[in-house]
Amino acid sequence: MSKPLKLDLGCGRNKKGPEWIGIDISSKVGADIQLDFGKQRLPFPDESVDQIRAYHSLEHITKSELIFLMNECWRVLKWSDLSLSDFDHTGKMWILVPSAWTNSGQQDPTHKNFFVKSSLKFFCGDYLIKHKLDYGINSAFFEYKDVAVEYPCGRAIDQKQYCTTYKFSLLKSKEHHNKCKNRFPFNIKDTGKAIKAEAQTQLPVHLVVPAQPTRSRASRCLSMHDPEWFLNTRWKTEHNMDFSDTTKRIAKHAINKHMGRIIAIKVDASLRYGENSAPGGAQGLLSDLRRKFTRIEGFFKHNRQSTTENIIDTLFDNAVYSILAVMAIEEGKIEEIAKEKKDD
Repeated sequence: MSKPLKLDLGCGRNKKGPEWIGIDISSKVGADIQLDFGKQRLPFPDESVDQIRAYHSLEHITKSELIFLMNECWRVLKWSDLSLSDFDHTGKMWILVPSAWTNSGQQDPTHKNFFVKSSLKFFCGDYLIKHKLDYGINSAFFEYKDVAVEYPCGRAIDQKQYCTTYKFSLLKSKEHHNKCKNRFPFNIKDTGKAIKAEAQTQLPVHLVVPAQPTRSRASRCLSMHDPEWFLNTRWKTEHNMDFSDTTKRIAKHAINKHMGRIIAIKVDASLRYGENSAPGGAQGLLSDLRRKFTRIEGFFKHNRQSTTENIIDTLFDNAVYSILAVMAIEEGKIEEIAKEKKDD
């Protein structure tokens, strides 16, 4: 029976033991393998490593390098075997880092990353799934122990400002992975359909943005991609609105700024109401409007906030739901007209 393969990442001169393989970027500390693990792949086959230890090393790599490394650790680790004792657990990874809020975390000039208790939730999958985030993270570890706050021996409790550390205990669990693998982003593969725009001349004609005349930075922020209603010089007259050009640009800029949030609300509505934004007309969205209106009324009439959602978020949601309801109603009208023409 072969010996377990164990990696000590960023071992320095303090490798855990002779049975561990020490990996470090420095050639001066006597590590077994010299490697910049924030940028270079771990030189081991898939699912070949039993355990990984990273003590006081991950704070020395950037956040993007951390994503690369955690993907590599997930790749090389074996699946956990719960029949083994805790000490010999296959598929386990331990991480020890200084707290972002302490002197030991902030004072070292080589520290590039700072950790809080929730820093590794992105690598456990739940947070990515909940918020549908595609950050290029492949790992879906199971955090099998709560984060432990530790103090080095010999230091008084009143000195915890200096030396607080976090210990994360992660597991490559098949059971946990099965709960994640069929949910976004772990069930999505690169479609290859998006165009990589290395040069604008390579884009299809309908995607090429016409060159804009040189303007000040403030003017560019407010004037890029002007909508049709803004370009229409008769707009103010037709709608009896005395809005200045600057006001319209600020409104348009605000809409563009929050477009991602608008889309997120639209997606949430679609998930709850099916493929159409509001089956059976706009009834589903109208129920949302009633719910939001009740919160708004409670705030303005009674100065009462009924949920953790603040009044600005409620007003924003209410505005988007109103627009979606209009869209649903208009879509229904279009379908009725199409049906009438077909019947004729």
